[in-house]
Amino acid sequence: MLRKNNDLSCPKCHSSHVEMSRAHGLKAVVIRLFSVQAYRCLFCYKSFWVWQKNSPDRPWLFNWLMLFGLLVMIPLCYQWLFVPGVSKKDNQNDQAVTNAIRTIEPLESDGQRDLVSSLAFNQPDNDLEQEGFFEVSKLELEEKLAEAKTKVQSDNAQALLQEQRVATLADITEELRSLLKVDINYAIDTWRQAWQSGDSKTYLSFYSAQFEPVGDVSLASWQDKRRLRVMPSKQISLNFSDFDVVLDETNQRATVSFDQEYQSNSYSDKTRKQLTLVKENEWRIVSEVSL
Repeated sequence: MLRKNNDLSCPKCHSSHVEMSRAHGLKAVVIRLFSVQAYRCLFCYKSFWVWQKNSPDRPWLFNWLMLFGLLVMIPLCYQWLFVPGVSKKDNQNDQAVTNAIRTIEPLESDGQRDLVSSLAFNQPDNDLEQEGFFEVSKLELEEKLAEAKTKVQSDNAQALLQEQRVATLADITEELRSLLKVDINYAIDTWRQAWQSGDSKTYLSFYSAQFEPVGDVSLASWQDKRRLRVMPSKQISLNFSDFDVVLDETNQRATVSFDQEYQSNSYSDKTRKQLTLVKENEWRIVSEVSL
């Protein structure tokens, strides 16, 4: 038989066949504090809460006072257990210090001296070994010093070897730059000979496709003008001197300055010229100006 409660009905199926649900654990605490009761529908088995208004068997005021007292006691207990003003260990240490001071007061009898000796106040503290202190013999100390000295010597040898490697690399780099300067001087001298002999084809081959003539002149127009001036019939004399070659960090670009003496049947001059060359399989001129 289903028990019918005329005062209550299920909020889901609205059936009046409901019964009081048993409370366990947290549900019992909620019922106790808030004066509510859990019910269960016997048809759809839905659980729901019902507020017990003005229930004489629900001492809610006493329950709330108990909850307030519990909330106040929790931080007090935590402070007493975990954040004490003076811990038990500190009290023990203070008591030990006090006993030691009392013991080392001026002694008046041999019996008291024997008592102090028996307490081993003059003996090494064994607790030092537990805290990481240990006794080192003279032999062990000498071995440690020898190891440290060997390590220092090894580090010094490695540093010296590194310095020698750097010095060797610098010497190789300087030697390479010297060879490149010789190669540049040879290319300029070959360019000079082609100009002096009137070999315009060889002369123009020393200029890069990126060459920029002075003035608002295209490269093709400039080459046509130079072919008319660089001819065997001109019979000119060229002399270069006082070379100054500067290479960039990549060793692929160089700036060369020199004194140029030009002389022909009808004209002669002396000027300081500057060439900029780049490495394109061979050294090629990309800029030519008179200083």
